[in-house]
Amino acid sequence: MDVRVIVDYDDYLGKLNSIIVDDMKMEDISSIQEKQIEDWFYPSNGRDGWEGLIKEIQKLAAIDENANLKFEFQGSKECRNAFNSCLKKLGYGTECMKDEDIAKSHIEEAKKDEHKGLYKQAFNNYYLGANFGKSVECQYKVAEYYFKHYLGEINIGEVDKEKAIKKAIDYYEKAANAGNVEAQYQLYKILISDEYKPLKKDYDSALKWLNKTAVAGNAEAQIQMGDNLYKVDGTENDKDCKKAFEWYMKAAKKNNDVAYARIARAYKDGIGVKEDLNKAYEWYDKAANAGNAEAQIEMGDRLYKIDGSEDDKECKKAFEWYMQAAEQKNNIAYMRIARAYKAGSGVKEDLNEAYEWYDKAAKDGNIRGIFQLGECYYYGRGVEKDEEKAVKLFEQAAENDQLDACSRLGYCYENGFGIDKDIDEAERWYKRATELDESGFGWTQNTLGAFYESTKKDFAGAFEYYNKAAEMGNSAGQCNYARCFDWGNGTEKNYLEAVKWYKCAIENGSVSAMFYLGQCYEFGTGVEKNNQIAFEWYKKAADADEPIANACYKIAQEYYKNIDTETKVLGRTGALVALSVLVPVTNFVTIPAALLGSGMVGVSKKKKFVQTEAGKEMMKYYHRAADLGHVEAKKKVEELKEYEK
Repeated sequence: MDVRVIVDYDDYLGKLNSIIVDDMKMEDISSIQEKQIEDWFYPSNGRDGWEGLIKEIQKLAAIDENANLKFEFQGSKECRNAFNSCLKKLGYGTECMKDEDIAKSHIEEAKKDEHKGLYKQAFNNYYLGANFGKSVECQYKVAEYYFKHYLGEINIGEVDKEKAIKKAIDYYEKAANAGNVEAQYQLYKILISDEYKPLKKDYDSALKWLNKTAVAGNAEAQIQMGDNLYKVDGTENDKDCKKAFEWYMKAAKKNNDVAYARIARAYKDGIGVKEDLNKAYEWYDKAANAGNAEAQIEMGDRLYKIDGSEDDKECKKAFEWYMQAAEQKNNIAYMRIARAYKAGSGVKEDLNEAYEWYDKAAKDGNIRGIFQLGECYYYGRGVEKDEEKAVKLFEQAAENDQLDACSRLGYCYENGFGIDKDIDEAERWYKRATELDESGFGWTQNTLGAFYESTKKDFAGAFEYYNKAAEMGNSAGQCNYARCFDWGNGTEKNYLEAVKWYKCAIENGSVSAMFYLGQCYEFGTGVEKNNQIAFEWYKKAADADEPIANACYKIAQEYYKNIDTETKVLGRTGALVALSVLVPVTNFVTIPAALLGSGMVGVSKKKKFVQTEAGKEMMKYYHRAADLGHVEAKKKVEELKEYEK
């Protein structure tokens, strides 16, 4: 089909007079009327909607790109030559260029424009290459320009965001349908999301393009296909997880470090493949040495010890891995480095450095880093103590559902630390912590129970949450739950239940429960009275790594009560018979007969007793209790300290 196009140009005025297409006059040519001839062929990307001369002719005549356009240019020879040169570059006219030559010409011009930072001109050249050179590369570049314009990264004219994203999709699809893998993957990334308004998420189309990209051999897409199938709670024989592992292996063949790390994770967790820690860390090592930050952190975590020393070789190596990951601006690595400085593990302890790295992690958006930075200000670690600043950081982290921050913020509101006391707010944040806690350890439930008991005096509420914590196996919760039965707080007294839960708590490591169980045996509540067993539990509670002050004082007092002023051998008249059983008779004091009845007896006995092994044991427990803040123990230490010399 032939279409006649007459272009009338006034050389003297440098103005386009008219364009006639098969006897139809193009009504609105104002957007190009006074522009240079070559600019007629570019889209204006403005509000006038001009799409370029050829596109406008095709729209007016209702013809497709296969129609044969026959141009007649009415103007000077110089202008006619310029016009025909433009037509030639678009594949029109008597000396038209081939599609591949048209594309090549416009790509070369576009790249020159990009080099100069002339992005609007570069876009125009890619546009012509895409539409008249039928270049897939140009179609992809036009899509990229529209997409970047939508994101606000570049400006290609007065194109609104809605039109820009729709045009981007149109050109991505043209390139993708022609087999451009980058366009296919970009379509996946756009369509899988709902953030590119007014586009709506199109999950099915997104997966279609992802699959095409992966099959075509794109490593990123292959990893994404694997991620879509992988389940963190999967098993060795899970079909989807096995397929995920296959995709990771395909990507790994392209030397992709992310794929190495995914394979390592699968071997480590036994998901989609048989668990094999040796293979896992072979792959982590490969990924880490290829520069993968996730793998570098994993390699570090394998070597790191919480109780390691500054000079521990493995901890030092762990620190090196963390530093390598940190060089890639990985905020999890920042957190690991801060932890190492705080603990002095693999590096010299330096709270100032720990603070700096927590600050860096927080500024990079690590929510736990924000909480830890708050802890630095709360306790004055590596920075001047500032409870108000700490609370602001706790609030920031808590608003982002950081579990520890929610609990800490509740504590600050409960006690008025860094903020006005507000019991309702305290309760709200403690409750939020329980809602977020998926650990199954029950510590947040126990904390809320303690808040109800001690602050709100809501014993029924305390009993409810202690019960939840106890059922989860939390040792403190079990001890507190037992105490509710023991004391009748929030429930009827039930000594048998109390003893049962004290024993459960002890099995899970509760030292407080040891003390309370000792009381049960001393007073015969829930068990048969037995002073020897009572003493044994008190002793365990007093000798624990984190001893109970009351247990220490109890032990010391039983030694003290056995300074007998009536007999020569001390140790057999205390409240607990067990003491005389557990402490050898030779440890007690024999008082000379001449001193019996003398006013010096009390002082003499105390002095001599304190010098014995039993006396030294007594003082050890008094001191221990006093150091833990026990008021009566402090008085005893003050009373007896002169005899220790």
